[in-house]
Amino acid sequence: ALAVFSELGSPSYEDGSLETLANILSNKGDLRGAIALHERQLAIVQGTGNVGRIPEAACWLSMNHLELGDLAEAERYAELARSVVMADDVSAVAFGQLALGRIRDRQGRDAEAEQLLTDAVHAWERARFLSPANYHQALAEFHLRRGHRAEGERHARRAEETVIEPFGPQCPALPVIRRQLDAARADGRRASPARPPAPPGTASGQSENPSPPHHPSSLTLATTADDQCNPAP
Repeated sequence: ALAVFSELGSPSYEDGSLETLANILSNKGDLRGAIALHERQLAIVQGTGNVGRIPEAACWLSMNHLELGDLAEAERYAELARSVVMADDVSAVAFGQLALGRIRDRQGRDAEAEQLLTDAVHAWERARFLSPANYHQALAEFHLRRGHRAEGERHARRAEETVIEPFGPQCPALPVIRRQLDAARADGRRASPARPPAPPGTASGQSENPSPPHHPSSLTLATTADDQCNPAP
C-alpha cells in the first residue's frame, strides 16, 4: 500500500501508511526502522502544511528515541509536538503531553511527569476520539515503578480494557502492553522504599530520590491497535 500511495503521489495516504508500518516495527522492537519511517512521515506532513498531523508524528519519534536512551532527541521531538498545536486541538495537546511526560518520568522529575501524564489521560477522556491505551499505560508505568500499586493497577486495568473492549483478547498489542506493565511492576518491587504519590500541586519538579530503574523494551504504541487488531466479533 505504501508503494502504491507513494507512486500515486497521495501524501495523506502515504502519511497514514508510514505511521502504521512504523508502529508495527516499534511493537516488534525495530525502533531504528520505526524512526526512519516516522522521519519520512514527519517530512511529508511538514511539506504539505498539514500542521495537525505534526504532533502525532513528533510524539512517536520522541517515544522511540526515548526507548533508545537518546533523551536529547526525545525531548526535541516532544517540544516540537507541543510547539505547533492550538489550544483547542485536544488530540495534538495530548500527544505532546504524553511524549514529554514519559521523558520527565525517565528523568525522575516526578511531579511534572505525573501532571503531564494525568493531563494527557484527561484530554483523551474529553475528546473520546483518541485511543486511550497508551495514555493509561504511561500513567500506570509511572505509578507502578514508584510502588504506587493501587493507582498503578487502576490505570493498568484501563490500558488493557481499552484494547480488549473493541478488539478482543486476541489483539497482538495486548501481550506487549502486559510485558511492559510487568516490567514496571518488577521495577517497583526493586525500588526501596516505595514512595507515596506526590501531594497535588507539588511545586518541585525534581524528585528528591533517584528515578526508579527503567528497562528498555519495545515501545508499545497501542494507539495503533486499530491498525493491527481485528474488531472482536
